[in-house]
Amino acid sequence: MQKLGLEKVKDLVSKALEVAFPGNPQKQKIYTSHNRLNFSCPYCGDSNDPRKKRGNLYVDSLSFKCYNGGCGKFRDLIGFLFDHELARELTHEQIEEAKNTINLKKTSRRVSASVDVFILENYRDVLVSREDYKAKLKLIEVPRPVQEYLAKRNQTVDEKYLYDPVKRSIHILNLTSDGKFILGLQLRNMNKNAVNKYYTYKLSGIHKNLLGSKDIDLLQKAEELDPISLVFGFSTVDLDQPVTIFEGPFDSFLFPNAVALCSINNPFPFDITNKRWFYDGDDPGKEELRKKICRGESVFLWKKFLDENNLPDRDKWDLNDVVDYVRSNKIKIKRFEKYFSSEKWDMILI
Repeated sequence: MQKLGLEKVKDLVSKALEVAFPGNPQKQKIYTSHNRLNFSCPYCGDSNDPRKKRGNLYVDSLSFKCYNGGCGKFRDLIGFLFDHELARELTHEQIEEAKNTINLKKTSRRVSASVDVFILENYRDVLVSREDYKAKLKLIEVPRPVQEYLAKRNQTVDEKYLYDPVKRSIHILNLTSDGKFILGLQLRNMNKNAVNKYYTYKLSGIHKNLLGSKDIDLLQKAEELDPISLVFGFSTVDLDQPVTIFEGPFDSFLFPNAVALCSINNPFPFDITNKRWFYDGDDPGKEELRKKICRGESVFLWKKFLDENNLPDRDKWDLNDVVDYVRSNKIKIKRFEKYFSSEKWDMILI
C-alpha cells in the first residue's frame, strides 16, 4: 500500500496549480517550509505579484489555509482535492489515512495555531513588539484606578492592556499567542468629554499613525496582515470549534472561543462554516443579525433570550450588560448556546 507521504501531497497540489494557473510557471511553484507547503492560492488566484504566495497546506494536519485578504479559504486536504477534482488520484487506503490524520489533529491541536506560526515566521519584521511600543509611546502597565474600571467591565487585567497616563487612554491589544507582538489595537478614551470613546488601528495604521513610520516597504507588508489584525482573539481561537463573533473586544474576552471585529462593518477573514454572530442587541446590531440569518448564518436571538430569561427590554444590550444585570440582580439565566439559530423564520426572535 502506498502511503500518503509528502511527495504524494506535493504532487497533487502541483496538479491543482497547473489547472488553476496554466502557462504560469511562477504561480505553479511550491515551496516547502518546515511542516507546510507554500504556494499561490488556487481558489482566489492570490496576489498579482506571482512571488507572493499566500496559500498554505500544513502537512501534519492536512489542512489548507489562504491568507489573502478577501479569500481566507480553509479546507482539509480531502475537501481541497474534491474542490479541484483530484480526489480520484487517491486510493481508498490513502483517503482513510488522510481522514485519520485530519480527525486526530482536530482533537489535538488548534488550527488557528497554524495562522499564528505562519505570521511569526513570515511577518515578524513588521509585527510591533509590545515592549517597544510601550517604551516609544511612554505607556505604562494599567494603574489601579484603571484596573478598577476594567474590573467593572468584568475584565481580567493582563498583557492585553496598556495605559497612556498623559492622554488618559487604555490601549486594548490584539496580541500574538506568545503575548509579545501587537497585530492591531483599540484605544478607549477615558476622558469624559471625549467626542469618540474608541479608536481602532490596523497593523499598518499602528506603524503609520502611532509610530510615525514612513517606510513604504514596511507599510505595504503590514497591510497584508490588516484583514487579520482587527480579529481580536484570532491567535487563541480554535477554528475547528464553533467560533462566536462579537463587535467589541470586551465582550469577546468574556466568551469561550470568541473573537471581536471592532465593527459590524468589518468582515471575518476566515472561510469557515462553524461561525456564529453575537452582535449587540441594539438597532444596528439587530439589523445586521437579520441580514445574516437571511443568508443562512447562525445568529444570536436577542428577543427570545430576553423573553425567556425575564430580562427587561432596552434600547441596547451587549454581553457585558447581561453579565452586569445577572450579577447585580443575583439571577440565573439559561445557557447562551440555546439562543443561536440559522433558521430564517426565527428572524422575529431577534
